[in-house]
Amino acid sequence: MLRSLGLTLVLCVSAFGQSADIAAPGLLRNSKTSIVQSSSVTQPSQGGSYSALLLSNGGFVTGIGNGAGGADTSEIQVGYNTYGYGHQLNANRVADDFAVPAGKTWSLTDMKWYAYQTGAPTTGTINNVNVRIWSGVPSAGGTVLAGDTTTNRFVSQSFTNCYRVTATTLTDISRAIIEVTVDMSWAPVLPAGTYYVDVQCGGTLASGPWAPPTAPFLATDNGEQQVGVAGLFAVIVPIADFPFKLNGTELTGTTTYCTAKTTSIGCIPAIGSTGAASATAGSGFVVNASQMINNKSCLLFYGSTGQAAVPFQGGTLCVKTPIKRTTGTTTGGNPPPNDCSGAPSIDMNTFALTQVPGSILVTPGTTIDCQWWGRDPGFIAPNNTQLSDALEYVVGP
Repeated sequence: MLRSLGLTLVLCVSAFGQSADIAAPGLLRNSKTSIVQSSSVTQPSQGGSYSALLLSNGGFVTGIGNGAGGADTSEIQVGYNTYGYGHQLNANRVADDFAVPAGKTWSLTDMKWYAYQTGAPTTGTINNVNVRIWSGVPSAGGTVLAGDTTTNRFVSQSFTNCYRVTATTLTDISRAIIEVTVDMSWAPVLPAGTYYVDVQCGGTLASGPWAPPTAPFLATDNGEQQVGVAGLFAVIVPIADFPFKLNGTELTGTTTYCTAKTTSIGCIPAIGSTGAASATAGSGFVVNASQMINNKSCLLFYGSTGQAAVPFQGGTLCVKTPIKRTTGTTTGGNPPPNDCSGAPSIDMNTFALTQVPGSILVTPGTTIDCQWWGRDPGFIAPNNTQLSDALEYVVGP
């Protein structure tokens, strides 16, 4: 379930195969558990947060200070019998969703994932985490955007001061919940949309690792699990979600930069945009300009290798080479004589449909830099051109 912002997270764990850590019936509570709402609990975040918190998908603490030695507890709730869900290396995986809000892009730095191995000390025994990011739901035809199932992204681990317990074993210390810091700096910049993170954990003990669920359970919980390497993802029954946090930097949807070239009649071209960039929408992201000389041939430079600021035709080239070009158009505007009413535009989502599969405009997560170029007959060749400032954006799903 999307408890805050929203990408979906899919996690995988080590190879000793059980899909769930089940409590004996006699240990479970028959009446409703008094839940400490996740919003009122400050969950630990030790082990190093590299930047701002972007998402917290819910907590797991149900009791404050009522566990062994004054520790907190995470009690199995009424109607459930599962301490944690298997996400072992080379065996099972669990998944949960999150989304980047409209008009935003995320650059991730790290993730906090919560897991335990039965019988482990509070220093933790997790030593391996691999991660993939998906576009779409794994159980419904989602595709992997980045990452792999072999590279170890483990950074550190620390005790959350909370044990996973039952109603009759509140002082049990055999399931110490560990916060695992996972490197996410390799992930592409993520534009607005829903994603899944596929993670797999390993540890030094034979039991698990296991993923405790969030508390309280909500009707909209939609965590998934893949049982076995050859298995398929499916929604967990009864429903459950998983606690995790994503840290990083939240960016606006587009950014303008660089310096426009003043035209021969004093216009200062300015680039702009409306809508949201998408690899699949087919329309809805218009890159435009204002204050260009009217009725002149023009086009849009674009590329995916970064920003630039180098001398070019008497102005500044703002897009790093290699540079691609859109089809030509005109600046439009008022009838002659020349003035600053030119205002070209192009729908880059529509233009993207003309590109071959796999090109930069149809690859979600690609950062695009672009700049308007046009003719200016008031300057002597080769400087008889007009140049806008530049726009940077990220291609969405």
